[in-house]
Amino acid sequence: MNLYYREEEIKLLQRQLWLSKEQRSRMTVLSGRRGTGKTALVAAALPDEPYLYFRMGGKTEHLLLQDFIQQVRQKLELFVPSKVLTVELLLSFLMDSGYKHPLTLVIDHFDEWVNRQPDAAEFLRELWDSKRRGTHVNMILIAENKSVIEQTFDREDSPLVNAPDCRIELRYFSVMQLRNLLLSMDKTRTSEDLLALYLSTGGMPTLTLDVLNATKGDKEQIYNYLLSSHSPLHARVGSLLGSTIGKNSEVYLSILQLIASGIRTQAEIEEQLGGIIIGGHLAKLETEYQLITKSRPILSEKNSRNVVRFQITDLFLSFWLKYVEANRSTIHTQGYQPVIAWAMADFETAGQEALVRYFMQKFSEQHGLRIGGDWSATKPSRAFSRRREYYMTKKRKEKPAQEPDHEIDIIAIEDKSHKALVADVCLNARDFKKAPFLDRLAVLKKGPLKGYVIDSRVFTIEDM
Repeated sequence: MNLYYREEEIKLLQRQLWLSKEQRSRMTVLSGRRGTGKTALVAAALPDEPYLYFRMGGKTEHLLLQDFIQQVRQKLELFVPSKVLTVELLLSFLMDSGYKHPLTLVIDHFDEWVNRQPDAAEFLRELWDSKRRGTHVNMILIAENKSVIEQTFDREDSPLVNAPDCRIELRYFSVMQLRNLLLSMDKTRTSEDLLALYLSTGGMPTLTLDVLNATKGDKEQIYNYLLSSHSPLHARVGSLLGSTIGKNSEVYLSILQLIASGIRTQAEIEEQLGGIIIGGHLAKLETEYQLITKSRPILSEKNSRNVVRFQITDLFLSFWLKYVEANRSTIHTQGYQPVIAWAMADFETAGQEALVRYFMQKFSEQHGLRIGGDWSATKPSRAFSRRREYYMTKKRKEKPAQEPDHEIDIIAIEDKSHKALVADVCLNARDFKKAPFLDRLAVLKKGPLKGYVIDSRVFTIEDM
């Protein structure tokens, strides 16, 4: 796999390797969401190093241990004593070997190991503290679950607090990196192509590069590639959902599908599910599974629950839920062509929603501003309103209901200088509703943004 924008991380891993050989053992925590290329980064940074790769998951401990011992014998040509009957004893043996033989040990899915064996982190701390100074072990711990990482490394009472010598977090491609990658494929690509790439991949590195290699970034080809029987989304989403919500996941999957379709408040979701109470499900999807995120209007009070909205964390998952999972019966009877046609026709609505996220991400990455949207507590989300308007005008031939008050897509605040950006985002400039925007802006100037220097803008697809 070709790596892009990972030069600094590669240098850090190579420096850790050098220090572990020249001085003492080093511990690196390599974290990042699924699909950021963590294992690929290690391979790229250590191409000539015969490192041990222990993947802590997918098998029973007995089978894992057999695989690990075989690696030690083949790669390091070390004899492993018969008394080594557990993974912990093998790790202790390897640390002891590090007194004489420098070695690199990569422990992947470290968070799964800690979840499965709660005392694993405490064991590793004792082992590391007692043997790191005289040994030459380059230990790389790979993890992706943020809550487990925080519990293990970041709190004052965490078992491995201050133990790592280096922390590396891999992120998705920034919007500017995504733009540059697309143009590197073909300088004639358009803003529509960029938006299609963003809303279907969200900038996940491995998926983005897969899509670009297969389609060269052409909007129509992206849709045909991802909405097909050979789409990489099938394996990626199946693995993602299978490793998180697992079996008996009907309610969780229904919640995710509803959020992907534009129904984003707890009350709306519960209504669609026939009155099922889902507070616990939403909390788990957010904190434990990290599949959704919640947001409040940026100017609302912190504890105001009635204005909370949810969205799918990963755009590629939202794309798959909206077009593949929601149309299983159509795909089964008619194939993917009707789904592709509908997704292309839906580009204006889906693109509008993704465009707001794009500009929010852009301002956050470039300026580090406090950023969010502004909406009414009683008003359905704009995405839901647009879909409702579409179905009412196209199917029922009725005039859509009047929206109560105008929703502001982006408010970015710089508190120290008392400056704020207030912006509407429209796919096309002709869709901008000037009068309600100015009315809402006047309310903000007199109320929560009184005394702020306000820059009011309208962003369209051409501004990408």
